[in-house]
Amino acid sequence: MTAMLLRDDLGRVLAALGELLSSRGLHYEVVLVGGADLLLRDLVARPTNDADVLGMRLASGQVGRLHELPEPLATAIADVARAHGLPDDWLNLGPASLLDLGLPPGFEARLDPLDAGGLVAACGRPSPLRVG
Repeated sequence: MTAMLLRDDLGRVLAALGELLSSRGLHYEVVLVGGADLLLRDLVARPTNDADVLGMRLASGQVGRLHELPEPLATAIADVARAHGLPDDWLNLGPASLLDLGLPPGFEARLDPLDAGGLVAACGRPSPLRVG
């Protein structure tokens, strides 16, 4: 099943995930990249079929590598998927291996949080353009 998410759809399912996690006494902070990040920032209007998680935002502000989603978070993601007609992997670790290459200087300082209760989804502001 492939569902395409527009900005408002993505906002609704992230809010639903945050509410569900909160109701279960859970809290996670993730860093989004890719199409979902661009949609949430209104930088593109095209839909996406998933939300890519780069890693977890740590208390230090750094982005921590995940090899798999914590089980309670994965269960909540699947529950939201069923409730909204989405594939179970609509929120996934597809780009997590990018952390192996290192992040651009200042990336973590440019993260803006989207607080949805039990879920905080941080998206990165673009760095200033430069030549050379």
